[in-house]
Amino acid sequence: MSVGIIVSYDGTANDDDALALGKMLAGGDSKLALAYVRHASEFDPRREEIAQHDAERRLEQGASWLGNPDVPRHVVLSPSTGEGLAKLAERERASVIVFGSDYRTPPGRVEPGSSAQRLLDGGPVAVAVAPAGMRTRANGTIASIAVSASDADGAARESAQALAALLGASVV
Repeated sequence: MSVGIIVSYDGTANDDDALALGKMLAGGDSKLALAYVRHASEFDPRREEIAQHDAERRLEQGASWLGNPDVPRHVVLSPSTGEGLAKLAERERASVIVFGSDYRTPPGRVEPGSSAQRLLDGGPVAVAVAPAGMRTRANGTIASIAVSASDADGAARESAQALAALLGASVV
């Protein structure tokens, strides 16, 4: 069974961490895709062309970082990053969206940014947040998977346990 993974990517260092985690989670047979959310279209056609080119360039940079020029890439137009990615995940039947930690997060720590946090607070898809600095340990392993205390129906814990079994990790 293939697990669809979407990595939210904007070219920042912490989103390079998300690439590292996405690559690790994808393993060999899982589908991995990159997504960049643009928050508005430009009125002027030339400015729109430039904005679209910038988005595509960022995703190309992510594909290059992964060493996979054929990785699917999506430029999403939505006023909300989380909402846009959730709709993309539903359309692509992805089971998880991977984010980098908030830009102020110290290395080795995990701190969801606002878009990841909104999806963690009741979004329709699982969310993974990469520890800051993970890009420097891209060939590492995942030792533990945390589950939010607000997992009312147990679905997050169940997903985490299945993933932990595949990765040889523990659930905390």
